[in-house]
Amino acid sequence: EMAVLHAAAAAAELGLGVEAVCASPLPGPSGNVEYFCWFRRGSAPIDSTAVAHMVATGPQ
Repeated sequence: EMAVLHAAAAAAELGLGVEAVCASPLPGPSGNVEYFCWFRRGSAPIDSTAVAHMVATGPQ
């Protein structure tokens, strides 16, 4: 969760908002859950509540 929020904060410093975030259905090399973030100029800032829910739900 914190990694996604930190990436979104760094993107915001560049003038980018978050269009979408989703969990990868495939595990990372160590079995961890990977997330894809779509950053775009003009998109809204990240919704930390939505990210927390997505992380709690995990890959679908």
